[in-house]
Amino acid sequence: MFWQCAQLGIITIGQTMVMLVARLDLSVGGVIVMTSMVVAEVSNGRNEMIQFAILIALIVGMLIRLFNGLLITLRKVTHLWQKSMFFLV
Repeated sequence: MFWQCAQLGIITIGQTMVMLVARLDLSVGGVIVMTSMVVAEVSNGRNEMIQFAILIALIVGMLIRLFNGLLITLRKVTHLWQKSMFFLV
């Protein structure tokens, strides 16, 4: 039971830190779903591929967050538009 809650607890800690600095970033859920799908597709049910799948998912997650950060800082994209972008994905 607790193993299933570990991912949600780690995400909650990170989201709390974001909200404490007066920002609201709902795209975290979209990135989590995307990386979970990457792990499922890369591992394809084989236990020996889990480490490789997690590595690929970390890289994909970092690239998505880098793209989000660049959109916000360089292009001055509002957070509202960015949140709606992940609902379309």
